[in-house]
Amino acid sequence: MTPNRPRKPPSSPSTNPRLLSQTQKTLGKIANSAVDSADKVASTRTPDTLVETGSSTLDALQRYGKSRLLGRWGMMRAGFLFRIFRYIPYSVLMVAPFIREDMKRLIRTWKRRKSGQTPLPETAAPTPESEAEARLKAAMQEQRSPYPRYRCPEHPLTCSQIRQAPTAEGDVSRCQQCGFPGLLPENSELRGRRGRYRVERFLGGRGLGRLYAAQDVNLRQPVVIKEYLLPGQHFNPNEQRLTRNTFETIAGLKLADGREQDFRLMEPWDSMGDLHNPDRCYLITRGPVDTYSTLRSSLSQQGPLTPRQVREVLNQALQTLESLHGQKYMLPAGQIQNGLIHGNLNLDSIVMLPDADSYYEQPQLLVFLRDLAVWESLFIPPPAPINIPQVKDDLVALGQVGFYLLVGRWTDAYGRRLKPRSPKVWPKKDPPLEQYLRQLLTFEEPTFESAAEARRALLNLPFPPEHIPTPSIAAAAVEPTRTRRFPIWVWLLLLGLLGLLGAGLLGWWLSRRQAIASQPPALCCVAEVPAAPPGQFTYTAERRGTWDPLWNIKNLVIQGKTLEQVLEEQQPDLDLQLILTPTGQAAIDQVLQDMADFAVVALPGDRPTDLTLAPIAYDGLAVFVAFSYIERDQGLPQHLQGQISLEQLRQLYTGDIRNWRQLGGPDLPVKPYLPTQPELIRVFEQRVLQTPAVIQRFRRQWGLETQQTAANPASFPPSPEPAAINGTPPTSVKILQDILHDFESNPKIGSIGFASLSQIYSQCSIYPLAIAADDEPAVQALYREDSGPISPAVDLCGDKGNYRPKQSLFANQTYPLAYPIVVLYRRDNSRLSIAPTFVQMMTTDEGQQMLSKTGLVPLRDRQTQAE
Repeated sequence: MTPNRPRKPPSSPSTNPRLLSQTQKTLGKIANSAVDSADKVASTRTPDTLVETGSSTLDALQRYGKSRLLGRWGMMRAGFLFRIFRYIPYSVLMVAPFIREDMKRLIRTWKRRKSGQTPLPETAAPTPESEAEARLKAAMQEQRSPYPRYRCPEHPLTCSQIRQAPTAEGDVSRCQQCGFPGLLPENSELRGRRGRYRVERFLGGRGLGRLYAAQDVNLRQPVVIKEYLLPGQHFNPNEQRLTRNTFETIAGLKLADGREQDFRLMEPWDSMGDLHNPDRCYLITRGPVDTYSTLRSSLSQQGPLTPRQVREVLNQALQTLESLHGQKYMLPAGQIQNGLIHGNLNLDSIVMLPDADSYYEQPQLLVFLRDLAVWESLFIPPPAPINIPQVKDDLVALGQVGFYLLVGRWTDAYGRRLKPRSPKVWPKKDPPLEQYLRQLLTFEEPTFESAAEARRALLNLPFPPEHIPTPSIAAAAVEPTRTRRFPIWVWLLLLGLLGLLGAGLLGWWLSRRQAIASQPPALCCVAEVPAAPPGQFTYTAERRGTWDPLWNIKNLVIQGKTLEQVLEEQQPDLDLQLILTPTGQAAIDQVLQDMADFAVVALPGDRPTDLTLAPIAYDGLAVFVAFSYIERDQGLPQHLQGQISLEQLRQLYTGDIRNWRQLGGPDLPVKPYLPTQPELIRVFEQRVLQTPAVIQRFRRQWGLETQQTAANPASFPPSPEPAAINGTPPTSVKILQDILHDFESNPKIGSIGFASLSQIYSQCSIYPLAIAADDEPAVQALYREDSGPISPAVDLCGDKGNYRPKQSLFANQTYPLAYPIVVLYRRDNSRLSIAPTFVQMMTTDEGQQMLSKTGLVPLRDRQTQAE
């Protein structure tokens, strides 16, 4: 039996000759295969192939030789390092990368402190451009190269070798070490669609491009050029051509309706591909804003932001995203895009700059978004993953940015990216804000479906009790600015003006208080009004005017009852008889001749001097066109931008404008409609036509007969009788029907009409246009309860009941076509007067609510009545 021998321990490669020989043979095979592979790759890059991609023959031969040398040098270097590393313990090899990163970080920190302590020479302060260049270079050094096939020891977009590369005549430079496309020569010119641009100097890199300070040759204004690269080792000629053509088609945006709206998004001014260098594309932005500090450089220099500053950044960014996601944009090729997704939100695509007009010691913050993925993603080296960004992607990316701002860094001590899922990395400074960020990151419920919803939640976040307001984030985004100081006389002048203003406000408040105290308080209900005088009283109103249907038609105020019946139930002694007259002037004449106790009329002009006036409600003219929410993009409201001016109305109704094309609309003939109510025609003449000459021309145009009566107090021609209009003129309801019939059956006609707002504002098949007085902005009478005025983008039928006339626009006569409904009566102490009692009934809270149900605008808004 063979005796047991002690088992030898396993030999290491350094002590076992046989195992060492096998290892060397294996490494030799790997090295030979690597050389063969390098030779095959190099052999495929023949001069002919490289010439096809646009390089010269000499340049192709040089790169061919360099690639073989670099391949062999890499093989030799790998073999040498392997022989050294096999003698180093495994535990040391594991921690070596972390030690190297720590050493780099310590060296950068030491250099930064040293540069901050060393006194500067007595020279001029650094220019904003040089500061921007330093920030961009520092940010690029911390990012990985997106072009791994170019073995550049630095980042290829900002490599120092590229700066030193010579420039051949008629061509741009290339790196002598790796062949990466070089910088644009200084004073070289680029020709775009909107001008010529002269390169002044290189600023640095950002994302997938390089930045240059340049000058618009035609406009002589500063611009920033962002150069995108399509290097030949990552993009073949077909990919270069396709990417360049796509870039020129989609790089740029503006609002589809042509409006100029500043929502803090860096909009490109021009974009083009390089015809002589197929591996380059250029994006032009105006002004130096594109070179200001990014969030990444702000964190590197200042550290974490305060919770209040983070909220400010999130608020402005969400406001921009809300506009970006919700509006229509036109791309350079003319395509209409219904909302855009940013898709590239990160610490580098958000720029911060101070408000130059701020007089505060700490400048106010402005946050701009830039570098949209719609064109940035074109330059990701293939094979790039196909990823269609969604709204939630922008919200998650913004939550990631907010997390980095709150923590103050984006990597840990070992250079690994921070993971917000770990609860240990959260600073716990502002628990509500941190929970909100986790909702943005979809870590917690409820998540947000839109930027508007996320912004509302942000504005409703509570602040911690111990949180003290801090200066604006602009102090962390830019270098501290010098406080503006004013001479003492400026402060004395300001104090004097404030004193005068305070004295004026005090006097106004005292007079207002005295006036309010002298007036009796508004009563709640009609029943609280003192009893009406005994006897039967008569009053007048215009036939088919505003008051006629309100007094006699049932169901307007209460189901099954008229306004007259409701008042008589509340005031049993009230006995009123209504006498209708052909015109409003005839109703007023009845009062002047003591044939009636009072009159209820619409009074757009001045009141008669010998009558007392008491307003009880407001109404107004509404000018409208047909409207369909489904076809809103092609409708007249969209083409007119939802508004029309008084001058345009004069031209439409006097025959000067006969086609909507004259107002910037579609090529459609104008078909205006006119109501038959004399009250509405009188208001239209006095508020729109205004002058007697235009009124006479208007009446001749429409065939209205004028009656030679007594002189009108306002020196206007007397209003026509209803039967004087051509044919069988439509009432307000008939006008609506005719305009809708034209819209549905004859789309080659553009109809327009006007009526009283109380009769038509609840109709959703027409659109009431905003009215612009001469040299004044347009005013829309209808407002939504939860937001601002209506627009052509609002679904009036789907939102029915959520919009109504805005009371303040009628009370202060801001709406140009507003007018009061008044009670006119003679103040005669020798006889009983029912008019003051009737006015008091109509101005109670109950009376105002009843008039509001009929479509009129009350004297007081709902909140005032509720109080």
